[in-house]
Amino acid sequence: MQDAGQVGCVRFSDWTKHRAVATLGSNQGSTILAFQNWRRFKEAFAPELIARAVEETAGRVSHVADPFGGSGTTALAAQFLGVHSTTIGVNAFLSDLIESKLVEYNFDYVVSGFRHVMTHAHDLRLKRGDIFSRCPRTFVEPGIDGHFILSLGVATRLCLQDGNRFCG
Repeated sequence: MQDAGQVGCVRFSDWTKHRAVATLGSNQGSTILAFQNWRRFKEAFAPELIARAVEETAGRVSHVADPFGGSGTTALAAQFLGVHSTTIGVNAFLSDLIESKLVEYNFDYVVSGFRHVMTHAHDLRLKRGDIFSRCPRTFVEPGIDGHFILSLGVATRLCLQDGNRFCG
């Protein structure tokens, strides 16, 4: 099959690696592809079906519509083939899953952001006194005369959970 397009520097054939599929109507028994094994779907079909439909359609295919989005096989295959897609899905989780598969990242930007976080992470470290300064002294160890409700480790995890500061 000849690739009609690509995502970044990855072509459809790079993604599928010219794998052999048992049947185009099912992904069962085929080599697992990146993005295809995030969630197991018995109903999932081989993306090669989309490639074949695009290749065998008279004229240029510029857009595909999938009224039953499922896990996003049509949308992802279309993206690799350079074809725009419209996907309709009624399951919010699966719609988010499809969207996450289709997102393109600027890896230089991601690496730069990660380096920034790692460089400034030391600024985020909080001292015990900063976190628990407004808590009763018996809230966290060492407490008063060895009496306390929570160990320092547990109290720290609770106070910093999801960015919430219950005590500081």
